[in-house]
Amino acid sequence: MDTLVSDASITAEETQSLTISAATLSSTNSFAAKDPGVGAYSLTGADANLFNVDANGNVTSLGTITKGNYNFNVVYTASNGPIHTEQVVLNLTEALQGSSTISAHEANQITITSNVMSSINGFAARDGFGHYRIAATGSDYNKFTINRDSGTITSVGNIEYDTQSSFTFDVIYDGSDGRKFTETVTLNIGDTLNSSATLSAEETNLLTIGAATLSSTNAFATKDPGVGSYNLGGADAGLFNIDNNGNITSKNPMLRSNKSSYNFDVSYTSSTGKTHVENVSLSLTEALQSISTLCFRGRYGCYQPRHILTLECLCQPRQF
Repeated sequence: MDTLVSDASITAEETQSLTISAATLSSTNSFAAKDPGVGAYSLTGADANLFNVDANGNVTSLGTITKGNYNFNVVYTASNGPIHTEQVVLNLTEALQGSSTISAHEANQITITSNVMSSINGFAARDGFGHYRIAATGSDYNKFTINRDSGTITSVGNIEYDTQSSFTFDVIYDGSDGRKFTETVTLNIGDTLNSSATLSAEETNLLTIGAATLSSTNAFATKDPGVGSYNLGGADAGLFNIDNNGNITSKNPMLRSNKSSYNFDVSYTSSTGKTHVENVSLSLTEALQSISTLCFRGRYGCYQPRHILTLECLCQPRQF
């Protein structure tokens, strides 16, 4: 005689989406296989509302289920009337793996605190006596270090978007009870749209700042698939010009006696609509060599032709 009641005890790790295949519930599956027609599955019991069963007998969770015990019945009603009920006890254990996707802008050093990696951070908080480490696997693990106690991750040296825009590595927490939790971290790097430059130059009649000197703006403009445009802004922008290639020139002589420091912004708007802004601080130093132009001694003293303006004028007798 066919048994119409059975039970199953299942153990699985907690997860965001749990699936129990029809074959796992062997008694129900065997009963359904003998049905000469097409029957129907349903769920009953205390935790039935947390799960769903499809037409083939596969059970899935409705959302995330955490560790603990769950009880429900899988019912199969055969096409010819008999009903089989399998009482399921599901025991969920704590998950020992997770994943995190983290975004950061390129920088001289990137720091990732452990709370950003929520899964491994929660496991560590519950344990309290273990230690963090980065698994020596893959191609990116040696580009980062980790504090074994706090779990704070820091990059080794500069992280440049142009060099590498994405990194993947595994962070492991060795629990005090011998368990190991592994979290796979994917770090995506964004291109920085703001930068700064501090420049120093000798006072001069005509100052030129080549586009390559402002390396961040120059790198951003170089990546433009089309042709963008340069502009100047800020407090002292009116004292300079910028050409279509990003070269900056002073409009007037740059003399310390007039002003020793200048601040302006160089912006590049790419053909795709993104704008990079570099804040420039320019300091003038005293010229270590003078520029002399012949001046003439007239009836009322020494004078210099109006079209020439120099730092120093050497007065010479006028020749007739």
